[in-house]
Amino acid sequence: FKNFDETPLASASLGQVHRAELNDGTHVVIKVQHQDIDDIVRSDLRTIWRILKIVGWFVPIQGLDVIYRQIREMVMSELDFSREAASMQQIAANLADEKGVCIPMPLMEYSTRKVMTTTFIKAHKLISANATESWGHDRQEFARRLVRIYCKMIFVDGFYHADPHPGNLLLTEAGEIVLVDFGAVARLSPAMKRGIPDFLESVLKRDTQGIYRAMRTMGFIAHGREAERASERIIDYFHRKFQDEVQLESLNLKDIHVDPQRSMENFFDLRRQNIGIRELTSAFQVPKDWVLLERTILLLAGVCTTLDPQMNPMVVIRPYLEEFVLGRHRDFTSLVVSATKDTALSALSVPEDLRRYLSKAMRGELETRLLGMPQAAQLIYAAGQQVMYALLCLGAVACTLVFHIRGEAHWARWAGGSALACVFLILCSMLSSRRLRRPHP
Repeated sequence: FKNFDETPLASASLGQVHRAELNDGTHVVIKVQHQDIDDIVRSDLRTIWRILKIVGWFVPIQGLDVIYRQIREMVMSELDFSREAASMQQIAANLADEKGVCIPMPLMEYSTRKVMTTTFIKAHKLISANATESWGHDRQEFARRLVRIYCKMIFVDGFYHADPHPGNLLLTEAGEIVLVDFGAVARLSPAMKRGIPDFLESVLKRDTQGIYRAMRTMGFIAHGREAERASERIIDYFHRKFQDEVQLESLNLKDIHVDPQRSMENFFDLRRQNIGIRELTSAFQVPKDWVLLERTILLLAGVCTTLDPQMNPMVVIRPYLEEFVLGRHRDFTSLVVSATKDTALSALSVPEDLRRYLSKAMRGELETRLLGMPQAAQLIYAAGQQVMYALLCLGAVACTLVFHIRGEAHWARWAGGSALACVFLILCSMLSSRRLRRPHP
């Protein structure tokens, strides 16, 4: 290099970037990894795995191992700058026809696995109010353009920049959006690409069964008959809530918020339908390619909210739903009209509960429950527990006597404590059985 600025332009967890100049006068940016970052990353990943194992012990959420593998794959790929350079080139080629977007190009002859050199683009952070106002740009237009760019990458290409936080989205004086840092990229699996349009179409048609089938295609539904039954009830519940409370056409980013009190009310509503935490955690799992997609959407929503809180994302997404998601041969307007007509007719003709009953009967999925059978099963299970704890208690008492005779006081105390613990467990199980035997109103 002809010149190299040792003061970094910016620094992050894995590396930092410097300005430099090639011998031919070309201004470049050099991304360099921190020293010993490989060992630090592996240590952090081991810690994350231990934390997820502990969480999984207390809350049996399916798919935590998938989340870990996705995180590990993303972080390890970020350590290989040659993969990042290839991702930059592919996404730049995919967005070549998009106006108003720019991606720095890697210079492979000056790059390795730990050092990457790219062309220099003078720009400021996209969310910087001073830059947009001084240059006379429309912040609302940038929000809409950013959504269009990501719709193209996700819906059309299936390969997208997965880290759109404010530090990685820049703006040139000419009004071009610059995407930087392609260490985190992701692809949509064929199943996810098939499931997304089916899911969106089912939401528009208010088809609960269609939503369930789409979520199963995308990999959200856990395996097993019990998980499928619980997931179907949960999806049906939240779909009805969604229809009652959310109007997509009038949705603004500023209206998206989480109400803890309303969330608790929804949870207790589920409890009244015999759906608890166990059913929630066992019915659903996390598909591999959903982890980064969800993260990307959340980061993108945060940036767009900063740029334009009044923005309705459906206005921008609709053309992609029409052309790329719903298909060129379908008419979006007629689909919405048909969905509205079907909803009105079903509401007038058959009550919701009866309609679900008939739907399940036609599919051969009706369930018959015997009154008192779950209570009897729980009593049998409790009796088995008590027998097991009693056998463990007898064994612990025998070990206590043996250790005491041998003069091994330390082990005798441990065995005696184990016997007391078994007695405590027997008493707890007996109290639980007594509650089960009480008649319920």
